[in-house]
Amino acid sequence: MKIAERGLSPTNVVRLGLALNFAILYYEVLKSTERACKLANQAYEEAIAELDGVDNQSHEDALFILEIIKDNLSVWIDELNLDTPQVKKDD
Repeated sequence: MKIAERGLSPTNVVRLGLALNFAILYYEVLKSTERACKLANQAYEEAIAELDGVDNQSHEDALFILEIIKDNLSVWIDELNLDTPQVKKDD
């Protein structure tokens, strides 16, 4: 992942695919939802910031992977919020 971050643009589909798969590894295998969220969010935010300068085909491919990252991130964040004890406020 570090090599991809140094050598590929944030919108590169190989880098985005690697980030997606690495985040899934954190979540599924290592059971680290927080690390999965952090990696997925970082990849998503960096790619969105540079998406305007990408050619049409790469833009479509990047958007497809970004949508998957966003969907996974949404599920993982919901899971983190469910695992966090909720503080009740007095009325």
